[in-house]
Amino acid sequence: MTNIEFVNKAIEIAMTYKTLYAKGMYGHVLTESNISSLSNDYPYWYIEKESASGKTNGEHLKQYTGKGYFGFDCICLIKGILWGWSGDLNHYRGGSQYELNDVPDETEQAYIDSFCTDVTTDFSNLVPGEFLWKDGHCGIYIGNGLAVDSTNTPPQDGVEVTAVANMGNKAGYTSRSWTKHGQLKYLTYISEATGNSQIQVDKSSYCSGEKINVKIGNLDSSYTEPWIGLYRCEIGSNFKGNSLGMWKNVTKNSSAVLTAMLVDLDKNISYALKDGDYKVVLFKDQGYTKGTEVRFQVKGAQICEAKYDEKWIDISIHGYLMEGAWVGVYPTGQTEFNANKKSLKWQYIPKQMLNQKSCQKNYFTTMRMPFSGGSDDYKIVLFSDSGYQKASEHKLNSVTIHTDILTDAISAATSGEKLKMISGGTFYCGENIDVSFYGVTSKDAWIGLYPYSANNSYSKCDTGMWCYTANGQQCPITGGDKNGKKQVSNGRIRLSLNTMDTNTGTLRYLKPGKYQVVLFNSGGYTPYAVSEPITVLEPTLTAGTLSFVAGEYKFEYHGAPCYDSWIGIYDKYETDYENTASFAWARVKEQSFGTVTIKPNMPNLIMPSKYYKAVLFVNSTDEGAGGETYRSVASCEFLGPWD
Repeated sequence: MTNIEFVNKAIEIAMTYKTLYAKGMYGHVLTESNISSLSNDYPYWYIEKESASGKTNGEHLKQYTGKGYFGFDCICLIKGILWGWSGDLNHYRGGSQYELNDVPDETEQAYIDSFCTDVTTDFSNLVPGEFLWKDGHCGIYIGNGLAVDSTNTPPQDGVEVTAVANMGNKAGYTSRSWTKHGQLKYLTYISEATGNSQIQVDKSSYCSGEKINVKIGNLDSSYTEPWIGLYRCEIGSNFKGNSLGMWKNVTKNSSAVLTAMLVDLDKNISYALKDGDYKVVLFKDQGYTKGTEVRFQVKGAQICEAKYDEKWIDISIHGYLMEGAWVGVYPTGQTEFNANKKSLKWQYIPKQMLNQKSCQKNYFTTMRMPFSGGSDDYKIVLFSDSGYQKASEHKLNSVTIHTDILTDAISAATSGEKLKMISGGTFYCGENIDVSFYGVTSKDAWIGLYPYSANNSYSKCDTGMWCYTANGQQCPITGGDKNGKKQVSNGRIRLSLNTMDTNTGTLRYLKPGKYQVVLFNSGGYTPYAVSEPITVLEPTLTAGTLSFVAGEYKFEYHGAPCYDSWIGIYDKYETDYENTASFAWARVKEQSFGTVTIKPNMPNLIMPSKYYKAVLFVNSTDEGAGGETYRSVASCEFLGPWD
């Protein structure tokens, strides 16, 4: 993990998650069972010591159980991030894996004494991601004189952004003084931004397919018509004829986004960049008069998560993948990969995940492969071609059991509920639904999404959208929790309103209509509880801002699944999308709704004044859908403003 990734996660926790200070918790979900367990470890803090509310700390925390809160103390915030905390409400520790990557479970005093380098009391030159320390407390420096820490010292309770008083107070932030700071041994420290006063990029290394955020400074009068382009460093100053097809016009004191890709502008197709050194060049005019440049590295796709659950491995990959890429399971200690040292199991990256219009945000891919060998002492290795060109590897971790949600169960017992929708009953395709269950008596209990027309006649879950109540996964628990427990009586799971290819884990389009969530209290098909009808609405697409000056077309969509959805611009009367190239197109985001900006890079894509239409396409496995890539589900007409 780099210091920038570490800082970004700390800011994300402080700004987007509900947190409270809780002694000994490193991102645990606030449940009564977690509070009870930690009370045994820290009885003075939980049972005897009072909080600012006048209640004991334990009673204070219990008020927030079942409401989506996570607990952190100061040093456990740092350890939780390093242990892979992901904000998973279905994992009792929020997704963190104890002592992941050999990061030790030690105190803040031990960290500053033994696990930091360049420790100093001089606060004139801090690097983002440094460990901040004072007697009995610690935090994370995030840059610009700010820190992230977790404490329950009023007015703070939980993870918040604070000012580093050693560097000056800041309006709107609580200030805190620190004694020492140092660089954590478990982080790779890189520059937050690379470049100069005229051009900067936000990182020094990118995955192929990742966004490159570019900042343009205060340019002088020699920059008459500035623009930026992406090039290989090896070309030197031979810019003409060596373009990677990735460029944009810019202005002074502005921002722009490029993508680490090679673009064939004639065919409107993108390709992966090879590992190597690249640069963004800032030109002064519409020719090739160079002003300055900024350099960085591009690396291949990276495995960011690999989880095992009895017979499946779920793998998450960040980066652009080409056909022929594959993953294999190997012993942890193996370092050579060739035909003579074969993997225990392997699988090509599914072709549908290599599609040019894959909608995965920043090329974030999830896949699934069968495996029954357990998780101990194994790792997943990603190869970028059909040979043994290693791109990345990641330790294989086990999926763990959920924790009972006791407070919800008490209220359910009063009303007699067994199944409860957390959200309302009307959704768009691709949205998530949270479902609470109560009174489950079997470790094999499961919850599935069915058409409402099933009418109490259930068999195989054809939507593919189901999971066991014990772990929120599609594979049963074998080993249980640390006490051997396998059954979760009361809990919460999350389903996505899509269909799922259970062989690959790919999410696809779910037809509009009425559905229901069904709880089965065993491994069979006898319903234990059935939800009220869930209505999935028709997708919609509307035209927003159309700007000739910026060359942008903005569209708002609802109802797109989070795989392989995209929006294309066509002539108003066009119907043959399969054989007609769009004027321009863009992927939708991972969410089921949002706004997409389509900004063509080529001048010949600026369209004359007439009516056009934008079309929303989704991935579908339906027969007769017209091909997986070109199933249109919504469209809108608009007048190009170019007179």
